[in-house]
Amino acid sequence: MEEHSRSKKAEDEKWNLLKDPNLQGQIRNLIQDAGLSDRREEAEDTAKELFLQGTPLTKDNLKAAVDLKSVTVPLSFTELTKLAAGALANGEKPQDCSFIKPGNLYRKAQEIEKQVRSITEDQLSEVLQNGKDLTIQNLTEAKGVRGQGGIELLSARRQLEEVRLAMSAEVNLVMLRKGIQIDTVPMKKLIQELDRAIEEKAASLFGGSAPETEGEEESKKVEGCVAKYRLYLETNAKVESF
Repeated sequence: MEEHSRSKKAEDEKWNLLKDPNLQGQIRNLIQDAGLSDRREEAEDTAKELFLQGTPLTKDNLKAAVDLKSVTVPLSFTELTKLAAGALANGEKPQDCSFIKPGNLYRKAQEIEKQVRSITEDQLSEVLQNGKDLTIQNLTEAKGVRGQGGIELLSARRQLEEVRLAMSAEVNLVMLRKGIQIDTVPMKKLIQELDRAIEEKAASLFGGSAPETEGEEESKKVEGCVAKYRLYLETNAKVESF
C-alpha cells in the first residue's frame, strides 16, 4: 500500500513538472531539433509520454518514438516490397531496411534540395530579425516578412549561395545516410558538412581515399576527384536545362 502511494506521488509530481514553462520550452526546442515541426502536436504528446515513462528526452528517442507510432503491424506484402525498394534506392540491402523509417531517403534528399532553391531573401531577413538560427527548416517556415537587412543579411545571402552551389540530391543522400539532420543544421555548419559529403561522393565516383585517411599526395587526389565531380554536376545541369 505504501509502495503504491509513493508511486502515485511520483507520477503526480511528473504531471506537475509537465506544466513547467521551462520543460515545455525544452520540449518545443527538442521537437525543432528533431525535425518534427510539421508533426508538432503528435511530437508534443509523444514527448510527454516518454517523460512520464522515465525515458530520456533526446532527439533520437523522440524521433524514433514518433516514427514507431506511425507504423501499422503486421506489414502487408505490398508494404514490405515498398520498404525493400526504398532500401535499394538508398543504397542499402533490402534486409537492412527499417520498418520505422519507411520514407525514401533519395526522395527526401531531392525535396531538401528543392526547398533550398526556393528560399527567398525576405525569408532570410525574417529569420535574422527573429533571432533564429539560419537553418533550412526555419527559413522554409518563415512567411517572408521583410525584417533585418545590412551586413547580417549580406552574410546570410552568401551562406545560402554557398549551400546552393554545393548541394545536390546525391550529396544530400550521403549526409542523410550518416544520420545528419540537414534541415536543422545551421548554415555555417551545413557548408562544412556539404564539403565533407562532396569529398566522399567524389572519391567514391572517381577514386581516392576517404578524407580521414589522407596524406598530402592523397589529399591532392581527392581535390582532383572533387573537381571532376563538380564538372560532372555542372554538365548534368546544362544537359537538364535543354
